[in-house]
Order: sequence, then C-alpha cells, then structure tokens
Amino acid sequence: MKALKYLIIFILLAVPLFLWGSGYFNNSESALPPLHTETVDTGEVSQRVVAHGSLQPVQKVTVGSQVSGIINELFVDFNSMVTRGQVIAQIDPSTFEAEVSSAQAELESAEAGLELARMQWQRVQELRERQFLSPQEAEQASATLRQAEAQVRVRRHALERAQRELDRTTITSPTDGMVISRDVDVGQTVAASLSAPILLKLLLI
Repeated sequence: MKALKYLIIFILLAVPLFLWGSGYFNNSESALPPLHTETVDTGEVSQRVVAHGSLQPVQKVTVGSQVSGIINELFVDFNSMVTRGQVIAQIDPSTFEAEVSSAQAELESAEAGLELARMQWQRVQELRERQFLSPQEAEQASATLRQAEAQVRVRRHALERAQRELDRTTITSPTDGMVISRDVDVGQTVAASLSAPILLKLLLI
C-alpha cells in the first residue's frame, strides 16, 4: 500500500513538471529570431554621406546691357540652355530706330551738300581757267568742297554709331551655357549710364 501511495505521488508531481518543462523549452525555441544565411563573397562597398551647403559654379558669365531702355521680351529663364549668339532678351528699340532714321536723313543732307559743292567747284575751275575768278574765290570754293566732304564723313560715322546702338538692343548669349540667374523682368527699365546693368548670369557648359 505504501509503495502504491508513493507511486501515485510521484506521477502527480512528474506530469506537471514534464508539461511545464516542455512548454518552457518550446516557448524558448519559438522566441528565437529566424536565421538567414548568406554565402560569403567579395564586392564593392558603398557609403553615402549627407552634407548641406550651396553649389557654386566654377565658371560663369554675366550678361549685361550696353544701352538703356525698357525690357520688351525675355526669351530664356532659369535653367534654360543657351547657345552662343542666341537671342535671349530684347530692349525696346523704338528710340534707337528714331535715332537711326535721323542720322540717315542727316547723312543724305550732307551728301546733297557735297554734290552741290562739287558742282560749284567744277564751275569755279572752268571760270578760273578763263580768268573770270580771283584766286581767293577759287580757294573759297575748294574749302567749301573739303568742308562738305568732312561733313559727309561725320554724318556717316553718326549713322554707324546709331545703328550700332540699335543693334545692342538685341541681347545675345556670348557663349554656350545654362541660365543660373535672371535679374530683370519684362517691363523693367535698365540704365546703362555708368556700368552695364546685369540681366542674366550664365554657367559655362
């Protein structure tokens, strides 16, 4: 009887311990993270560095205006790619066109005066050969002719200058590049009295 009693006590103690031990190890095994295996190999290792700052171009070109006026049109903007000689801005040309017309009219008037002075000089030469004019009158006609010739040269240079100023109202790119700054807007007045106002800045490509 005592042996049976001890056997029952042993079974009652052993079963809970067995169940508890089985649950404990099962729980411990289930708590382990899954394992991932990888074959050892050689390769490149990359590392990314994050930094803050501002980018500065190595070479840049400032585009300005040699004449004063109102910006009529802008043909480029930020990040626009441009080529050498491309039209990028237009200044109102009306005032400069009027100056060209005026200089052209003054040149035509000077040329007419030169033609008249040549005709008079020719007549003076004929009269001088016939002894109808004094040497002083001949010298005066010669001086008038030289003055008329000089006046034509002056008016021709004035026309060329006026035409050059008119051409400068069309702003072109001096080089290939990309627009990185635009300092003017359409309708804005630029004054080139002392220095050329900055219109755009280009990054050399």
